[in-house]
Amino acid sequence: MGYAGENSVFSTITGYGGGGGGAYEYGAGNGASGGGAEPTNVSLTYGGTGSQGYNGGTNGGFINSPFPAGGGGGAGAVGGNATAATYAGNGGNGVAYSISGASTYYGGGGGGNYLGLSTYTSTTGGLGGGGAINQNGTANTGGGAGGTDQNTSGRKGGSGIVIVRYIILPLSIKAHIGSGKLRNVRF
Repeated sequence: MGYAGENSVFSTITGYGGGGGGAYEYGAGNGASGGGAEPTNVSLTYGGTGSQGYNGGTNGGFINSPFPAGGGGGAGAVGGNATAATYAGNGGNGVAYSISGASTYYGGGGGGNYLGLSTYTSTTGGLGGGGAINQNGTANTGGGAGGTDQNTSGRKGGSGIVIVRYIILPLSIKAHIGSGKLRNVRF
């Protein structure tokens, strides 16, 4: 299994890293978003669970070659199930926030993979830094890593992020102090 992304911490607030991607017969990791599931020739395999989001998808019951896997859960949506033997599940989408000044998605799930080198339909990570097949999650998004095949080591989830927004008062504040009260304060 791949490694989870590093958590980001500010005071008592923690932005979790994304889950590591599953590698052959090693389960997908959990995190802010889940990693994509590993391919295996046993029954149901699940994508990783988003601790700040949704569950991963399954292989949809397709337990024959090429053994498609489910996508990791995102912060805003469940991971996709495999829809056919050659269609593994995509990662679930994250959630958009505008605290940085622009609408940005965070916490996308990683895409699922297949057993063996993939000549099949490639899966995508969810919006918000989820890694596509065989890819790491994007740094500073909490995105999950994509699942890997039997010939590739597990991928790493994207690091988490904490964004702090605060008000800066203008320099033109004028105050007249009299009788213990502020007067003519302008913001």
